[in-house]
Amino acid sequence: MSRMTRVAALAVLAVVTLYATWPSTAGAQVPTLKVYFYNSQDNICLYCDPYHPGPDYDFTLSFVLVGANAWVTAIEFSVDYAWSTWHGDVHNATLVLGTSPDGVAMTWSTPQEGHNPLLVMQANITHHAFCSAEEKDVATVRPHGVTGQLRAIRWPENQPLDLTGGVATMCGRPVPVETSTWGRVKALYR
Repeated sequence: MSRMTRVAALAVLAVVTLYATWPSTAGAQVPTLKVYFYNSQDNICLYCDPYHPGPDYDFTLSFVLVGANAWVTAIEFSVDYAWSTWHGDVHNATLVLGTSPDGVAMTWSTPQEGHNPLLVMQANITHHAFCSAEEKDVATVRPHGVTGQLRAIRWPENQPLDLTGGVATMCGRPVPVETSTWGRVKALYR
């Protein structure tokens, strides 16, 4: 192998190694304040109870910060409770200004560990939409009503961390179908 070929091969290897180890945001999770029904992080879409078609459902919504990858000392946001009556917020913050429907700013005296999902707050609501085949948003996280910010504050830098807002949805009820064979389906179109 000539000297030029070896240099070219090493250059290619260096570029591939640099590319493979370079920090990338392509796979990074965007910090989001998500909304879950009850306290389950799998439960972002709740199906209607066919035996209780509505219109009133009582829920506890959990607001969980995910993807922050930082210690957090404060957060500000608001919540649009569509088709719902808000009954109150439950939180463990040291200082709270406002309420979630109008805009809430919360701070903790000790930094909260935001490298894993962080329960920020819970809200008790009654949802007033009849169970139907279409989806209905129950709660949408939005920017604070006064400051216009949807963000957390990272510690120890005390720098803002912009967030995206999550949505909790009342899923449409499943549409019942008759079981059938492929022969029956083909017969419909003959």
